[in-house]
Amino acid sequence: SGRIGASLAADGTDVIGLDRNFDALRLASSRGLRCVAADMRHFRLRRRFQRIIIPFCGLYCLLIDDDVVACLINARRHLAAGGQVIFDGYAVNESALAATTQRTSPEKVAEVQVAGHWWDVSESTVVWPDSQRIDATYVHVPRGGGRPIKATIRQRFLSSFELPDLLATAGLMLVALHGNFDGDAYGPMSEHLVVRAERWR
Repeated sequence: SGRIGASLAADGTDVIGLDRNFDALRLASSRGLRCVAADMRHFRLRRRFQRIIIPFCGLYCLLIDDDVVACLINARRHLAAGGQVIFDGYAVNESALAATTQRTSPEKVAEVQVAGHWWDVSESTVVWPDSQRIDATYVHVPRGGGRPIKATIRQRFLSSFELPDLLATAGLMLVALHGNFDGDAYGPMSEHLVVRAERWR
């Protein structure tokens, strides 16, 4: 929706937002962001960038290795000399990758107000370790009655130990791996995975 891009553009940075979801593009454009409708695996722009940012677990929406590598190769193709690809995701307990399928019960995670109406939001998850998948289901229940809205987001999480090889396959070199947005080192207790990678060929 342009939350990150609009913040960067407000500081005078030249930003182009890219998404294949037209609703997201409309929201980003309403924030004054220049946008392109395209798939992050296959876009072609006639310029190169110092930074390509894939924020808020965006890379996790690609459910197979081939799609992740295609996206990273395409990003590398659009990097200027010394440019970097930066992305983040939720960290996973890597010992849990060998565990069996895990399910969580619905738990309230948010309250949101839309057009003057309040909604209570709950989340439940199913983790599929074999395919490194997590399906998060959100249920929005309107206060005062009405029909709930239910949606499931399917994501494929990445582990820290597979990142160097995955990046190298795409022609990128891991420059930094942080455990949060303050730049602290990644470790077993980290909740986030924040990656900076540089073009090396």
